[in-house]
Amino acid sequence: MGGSRYFHFQRWPISPKIDKTVRLPSHTLPLAIGLALTLAIILLPSFNPPPQRNVERDIGSLQQAECEYRGITSSFEELTRVYVLETYQEGKLVRWEASPSPQNPDTEALVTGIFTVEGANEPKPDVPAQIVELRNQAPPIIGVSWRYSTLASVRITAANDYAVDAIAVYRRTIDAFLARMMVVTAPAILYRGPGIDNPTVQNIDAGTVLLLEMPPEDSANWSYVRIPSTTVVGWIAEENLKALE
Repeated sequence: MGGSRYFHFQRWPISPKIDKTVRLPSHTLPLAIGLALTLAIILLPSFNPPPQRNVERDIGSLQQAECEYRGITSSFEELTRVYVLETYQEGKLVRWEASPSPQNPDTEALVTGIFTVEGANEPKPDVPAQIVELRNQAPPIIGVSWRYSTLASVRITAANDYAVDAIAVYRRTIDAFLARMMVVTAPAILYRGPGIDNPTVQNIDAGTVLLLEMPPEDSANWSYVRIPSTTVVGWIAEENLKALE
């Protein structure tokens, strides 16, 4: 036979099995565990109850808060009391109470003045029929409720129909009050009766503001007035008066 040929087969090394498991260096394990625990603590809900709203403070804050209409201010406590006294018979304050608002308990409270009443007074002619019905159907104990919000800024709004009525009464009262205000245009004299022959009550300076009152008798060219914040009343010549509005 001819010369033999030899074939040499080279054995290539078989690739070892690749371990795809990621192994953290031993010095990073405590850091990773700590991070996982931190995230778990952050994501878990807090079991501490939310802080309770200080409703007693809300009562005091609402009572002292002021509302303004046409340049005249009044506290909400005065507004609420005057409403009950002018609208209902034998209106008496029982207490003030407050509770967190069901809608926004963290930032809002319902503050209520509780009053006892014995029926409604005769309404003014311009009072709407639904308000007259509300007053006539009032139970012996009523609550005038205000929504006191402290989100971003203090905001006070009516929380029930009695509070809505209270705001309307407040505005009508101020409108009527301003309509009665007169300014004395020149130095004048306040007399006990309609005429210069009557005794002098007081000398009145120009610029003084007086309030028109219901006169005990009719008299041409004379007005029956009262000095504000006093019980001093008398007659003054109409030519010395000018409406404030």
